Amino acid sequence: MLKLVLHILILLLLVMNGPAWSQDGKTLILAVSDAATEVVQAYHQFCRQAYHEIGYDVELKEYPIKRSLVQADLEQIDGILISTDSILQKYNNLQVIPVELARVELVVYSITKDFVVDGPSSLKPYRIGLMRGYLQSHALTEGMARQTVDGYNSLFGLLKIGRVDVVIALRRETERFLAANPKFGDVEALSPPLFSAPMYHFLNKRHQDLIPKIVPIMQRLIEDKVLERLYEPYRTD
Repeated sequence: MLKLVLHILILLLLVMNGPAWSQDGKTLILAVSDAATEVVQAYHQFCRQAYHEIGYDVELKEYPIKRSLVQADLEQIDGILISTDSILQKYNNLQVIPVELARVELVVYSITKDFVVDGPSSLKPYRIGLMRGYLQSHALTEGMARQTVDGYNSLFGLLKIGRVDVVIALRRETERFLAANPKFGDVEALSPPLFSAPMYHFLNKRHQDLIPKIVPIMQRLIEDKVLERLYEPYRTD
């Protein structure tokens, strides 16, 4: 009963705050996790370029990741910048833009352990470090011995001092972090990835008329390597 009351109070608070979309109707407000790295700017610029062709601008609004999904589903904002399509299982008011923008890979990293990552069960014997807000890594390690931190420096710091045996992190962001922090040069990626899935952009159903307009534009920009060039400043190689 208490959980139900709390849920209703949260929904009322969101509604009372009012929608975050632009009053001119030509600016889409997209949610992004407040734990996201600056890599999201590449996807932001890509979406801005795509939507500009149909007369829209795109702005980002940061939220804790669960709240961002609720906000978009309740039409308090216009959509989600980028996520996996697993969110569609819980948030029925969101629609996927069927153009793959990236592929998320959750990888297990360690200093002292070396084993084949054979699904979540292979992690059970180990102490695990996780990033706060990364829902998939939390779901995959439910019930296991784990610690949660807010940043990559803290995450790999736990690994370095032996507080955890392994950590789970996004491959691209981790490669960038490790390249910029040579003190963690003894960290090794284990294989295969624990989780791999395509990532898409989402709009809520209020904007479903935009989907057939934006899909061919995004497909063309992908084929023209526009997103690849926008991502270049964030590569590690």
